Amino acid sequence: MGEYIPTHTTDTLRLIKEDNKLFMLIPDKEKIELYRETEDQFWGTSKGVGDFQMTFFEEHEEIMYFIFQSGFYNLHYNKLK
Repeated sequence: MGEYIPTHTTDTLRLIKEDNKLFMLIPDKEKIELYRETEDQFWGTSKGVGDFQMTFFEEHEEIMYFIFQSGFYNLHYNKLK
């Protein structure tokens, strides 16, 4: 799935699939299952920020970037690898 970095820091996130489920990995912190809301939107709950939503933007069936939304802030994550 890939590794992603936000435009404002150097903290990375990884997206992985396990047993047909999508997870977000926050290095050295937690593994969060993502639940499909629509074709390109998912939601989850993190110990650090609570409930959040992610909107994925694909190109050739590959996620190129996503928007992470929690509360009043939005973070843009670009694909690294």
